[in-house]
Amino acid sequence: MNFKVSRLNLLLALLGALNLGLTTALAMNWHASEVQKVSTSPGMRADLIEVDRPWAKTAQAQPEPQKTIQPSAPRIDLKSGQAALEKAMGTGSAVVEKSTPAPLLCRVWGPLLASESGRVADSLKGWTGTFEQTEKQVPVGYVVYLPKDLVAKGLGIPQLQAKGVSEVYFMASPGPLQGAVSLGLFRDREHAQQQQDNLTSKGIPGVEIAERLGPPRVYYIAKGTAEQITQLERIQASTRLGRLDDCPAS
Repeated sequence: MNFKVSRLNLLLALLGALNLGLTTALAMNWHASEVQKVSTSPGMRADLIEVDRPWAKTAQAQPEPQKTIQPSAPRIDLKSGQAALEKAMGTGSAVVEKSTPAPLLCRVWGPLLASESGRVADSLKGWTGTFEQTEKQVPVGYVVYLPKDLVAKGLGIPQLQAKGVSEVYFMASPGPLQGAVSLGLFRDREHAQQQQDNLTSKGIPGVEIAERLGPPRVYYIAKGTAEQITQLERIQASTRLGRLDDCPAS
């Protein structure tokens, strides 16, 4: 009876030891799998804990950095550069000279009578410059006169003759001097000034001088280049009418 009990106890002890061994083995296997999960997780810094991932000790080879090749500086040819610069400057100057219009010259052709202006207009039909026609009265001399307000006050022809003035006449034609008394006509201002001084010395006050205008005359204002003005001079010389003068400064 005791022998059967001892055998039973021994069998139970063996079963307990086997159960313990199986439990221990299972526990170790579970621990190893959990360590592997932790070490391969991307958020647990497994790459810094060597003990957690001993199977991944082989480091991956890092690629070598590529070398940057600096381009070499271009060689500068000073002679060819200077030649190119001079060529460009010459071309630019030629363009400027070509695009800048030639200065225009101005001439006045006249004075011309109305009958002469038609011939001049015909001679200018082939001329390549520009021109315009105008009319104006030009001085043909000077008149020394006694203003009409002094004549109205009683200083008339009898009083002037009494003072030794013989060349006198009353100006009745319409115009700015109508009602005045003429005391002499002169071609230039110098002689008109001498007559005024002479009358003043005789005690005749208020004597004045005015330009004496002739009939209207026709003028042509012509503008053109130097070459065109040279052609205009030839045309004027062939007609023998009037004269060519520089335009007055504006």
